[in-house]
Amino acid sequence: MQSKNHKYSSQLFPRIMFLALFLITVFSSYLYTQSILRKPFTKENFHLFDEYIREYAPSDSAFRVMMLMASRNKAQRRYAAAREIYIIYGKFFPNREKDFKRYLNYNEIMMLCNTPDKSLLSFYLEYAKDSANTENGYLALQRIADNYINKFEFDSAAYLYRKFLPLYPDFNKLQKTINILEAPLQNLEIKNLGPTSIQKPENGTPIPHLTGDTSIFQLIEQKKATVVMMFLSQSLLTENGKKLLI
Repeated sequence: MQSKNHKYSSQLFPRIMFLALFLITVFSSYLYTQSILRKPFTKENFHLFDEYIREYAPSDSAFRVMMLMASRNKAQRRYAAAREIYIIYGKFFPNREKDFKRYLNYNEIMMLCNTPDKSLLSFYLEYAKDSANTENGYLALQRIADNYINKFEFDSAAYLYRKFLPLYPDFNKLQKTINILEAPLQNLEIKNLGPTSIQKPENGTPIPHLTGDTSIFQLIEQKKATVVMMFLSQSLLTENGKKLLI
């Protein structure tokens, strides 16, 4: 009887040790995940997030770390960077393919609605090349050009569009946009009309009022009025004797 108990104990001990080691490993992994999640997402810490995802994917903890990286970018309206994160790490989570398609679609839409800062330009330029000759690619170019147009650097915006013109052969409006940006100002005069009965803008948005050959824009800043009037003056192009409104 004693020998049987001894034999049973000798078989049970390795199982207990294996279970203990397993629990220690899981608990250590959990603590490591929590420590990663508490770290600020900076350039200096990026390698920690990256190494963790690549080592533990497709586990739930690795997915949480990846989602944290993306959400912190989205919180700063850096949707292009969040989209890049989903592209890079999507292959490590094949069981979540449908989720990643949804994430990519959302962030693609949002990035095309936001003007990129310098740190995001490379994402937009790459997207404009990969999506060449499509409406979304054209929208990416417009968002990049926003940086120049907002600073009244129209030559730089025209240069950007010309650089991508060969990649967009079906987009006639791209050439027309270049024509507008490169056209000289003609017959424009800005006057302060003083108090008028014209509706006032709530947020500086231009409100056009057409009276004969005069276009009145009521804005807060005179520079904005100059830009709006420039585009208005060049928006009517003549083709075969007919005026085309872009």
